[in-house]
Parts: sequence; C-alpha cells; structure tokens
Amino acid sequence: MTLLPLVLLAAPLQAAPAPLPQATCPAIDADLPAPLKGWSTTGTGMAMDRAFLLPAPNGEASANFTIAKGGRYRVALDQAGWIDLVQGGKPLTSAGHGHGPSCTTIRKIVDFDLTPGAYTLKLTKIAKQQAKVMLVAPAQNE
Repeated sequence: MTLLPLVLLAAPLQAAPAPLPQATCPAIDADLPAPLKGWSTTGTGMAMDRAFLLPAPNGEASANFTIAKGGRYRVALDQAGWIDLVQGGKPLTSAGHGHGPSCTTIRKIVDFDLTPGAYTLKLTKIAKQQAKVMLVAPAQNE
C-alpha cells in the first residue's frame, strides 16, 4: 500500500467570500425615475400619473377608471399583493411584472396592454389597511 504525502491530500482552505455591502439609500423616494415621479404626490381618488390611497379593509381594494388612449399601462403598488385589472367582468392578462426601483416605497409594478374604455382596478391580499397605488400612462413608460 502506497501512502501519499499529506501535502497532496490536504486541499487548501479558502475563505468564504466577503458579503457584498448592502445598498444604502440617502433618501427614500427622492430619486424616482421620470415615469414614476408622481409617486411622491399622493392624493385621494384615482388620477393618471399620480399616486393615490385606497382603503383596503379585509385586504381588498378597488377603483374604477377610464382611459381614452390605448397602450401599455403600469400599475405600481406600495406593498405585496395581487394587482388585477378587469374589463367587462373579465380579468385581463398582465403583460409583465416586476419590483419597484431601489430606494423607493414601490414594491410591485404590473404592466397591462389596454385599449380605450372603462376598467376596474382590483387589489387583493393587501396586508395594510390602505394601499398606495399609481397608474402610469404609456407615454411615461417609453
């Protein structure tokens, strides 16, 4: 039986990589991208390109709106939850979804391809008593 030298059997130990530094935000919602600038102007009642507050008792909220020009609209939300748009009683299929930009209170964004007409925004599985929401027009998305 041949014994190998201990040096050949021992693998060099490597230190675990240092954790990446956490991103720090000098200010929350201070440097919003142009299409989302209206997020910092909160009102009541649904308006295009401006955030608004919806009461969400029992984890649900809804608002009706009408658009005159078709295109890809975005719905931004301040918390985890489901974002649906309904037209004529039928839920629409989203065209995409993602998270809000870093250093903002936008937690979720869902895109929808809309044609002119009336819609209902439905939020479900909302944890807070109210939801901050914003509808972004297509011209702002480009």
